[in-house]
Amino acid sequence: MAASSVLWTLIEALGRQVPRGYSPYQTVWVRYATHLVVMLAILGPWRGAELVRTRRPGLQILRSLLMLGMPVCFIVAVGRLSAAETWSIFWVSPVLVALLSRWWLGERSGLRHWAAAAAALLGASLILGTGLGALRGAAVLPLGMAACFSVYVVMTRAMREETTTATLFYTALFVLVPLSVGLPAFWHALRWEAALPMAAIGVAGLFGLLALDRALHLAPASVVAPFAALQAVWTLLLDHLLFGHRVGAAQFCGALALVGGGLYVCVREWAGGTALRRA
Repeated sequence: MAASSVLWTLIEALGRQVPRGYSPYQTVWVRYATHLVVMLAILGPWRGAELVRTRRPGLQILRSLLMLGMPVCFIVAVGRLSAAETWSIFWVSPVLVALLSRWWLGERSGLRHWAAAAAALLGASLILGTGLGALRGAAVLPLGMAACFSVYVVMTRAMREETTTATLFYTALFVLVPLSVGLPAFWHALRWEAALPMAAIGVAGLFGLLALDRALHLAPASVVAPFAALQAVWTLLLDHLLFGHRVGAAQFCGALALVGGGLYVCVREWAGGTALRRA
């Protein structure tokens, strides 16, 4: 899950390299088109029909549409809120995952899981430098983004008997199909300086979703979800190293809260021989 958060940070950094004038919907389309092309080129000759074989096609489609809802909510949200406000509200998602996994999957969420989810929310808010001022009407958009991600995570855990290749294939396919309907409305001729970062986002996104899928095969959703918020730490580190952004005391404390919460859960899970060993 930590690897997944690194790759999501890379996706955000690559997104900054897409030249102005391109619709973010085009970036999403190219991302998932690249995702499918890479899978078909590498796994198609080897896996054949296994690449698309599923026992739960309806859930695969619904799960994939959540990955369409997430970027749509983000794109609309950043038109009304700052990116920092959007992400700080989004990080309520580990709490939502803990609630959903208990209700849907029957997972037992102990105090350590709730503490890690709370640390993820607090730590991300400190790093991003936002507070209750972000909670206004437009907050429903990043909340929708958080809901899409949280349900996606819980559904992935619920469908762990499905092959990883099939879940990754359908995730991309049913994002791409609806976006393709509106493609003429937002498509601009691709120059290489736009095509390269968009395609790189697709490759990073594929491996990020692969890491997320494998994490949810190995451990309960309530255990791994707080680690997604490490993205805020990697973004902070990247901005400091590449752009010289100063790390303030609040941001440092936020990073400590995120890393400390994750390590606490890991130590307790390993010591108790519970979720991470049962998988």
